[in-house]
Amino acid sequence: MTESFIARRGRLVRAGYRRQVSDGNYGTEAAEVSLDWYVDDDDTSRDDEESAREMLAHAHTIVNDQLARSTSRAVRTAVTPRENVVTPRENVVTPRETAPPQPAFGAAPAANAKDYTTAYTPGPGRKDDEDLPF
Repeated sequence: MTESFIARRGRLVRAGYRRQVSDGNYGTEAAEVSLDWYVDDDDTSRDDEESAREMLAHAHTIVNDQLARSTSRAVRTAVTPRENVVTPRENVVTPRETAPPQPAFGAAPAANAKDYTTAYTPGPGRKDDEDLPF
């Protein structure tokens, strides 16, 4: 049917979704759906990309609903939405927020910076190689 429809001045919008979930017992369970929508070229009421997004959301719902009916408790738990779960984006602390600003390359050291350029000298009464295990 696809070839004959497109030959008669039509467009095909296709969306698919697949999800595979562990059953918690060294196995997996999967569900997949592919949706096709045939659009007449004269139909300009919607953008094909917008239609594909809606179809993909619908495919996502179909697959997760099917997996939610699984006989495996682990699969049902994995696909069931949970409330009060913090998504990763809400509590992300970027390095820019935590790290102190770094001086530009070649800039003068800060007033409170320690000088580590002097040579190491052992403490009073100690030799440089004392207390070494070898």
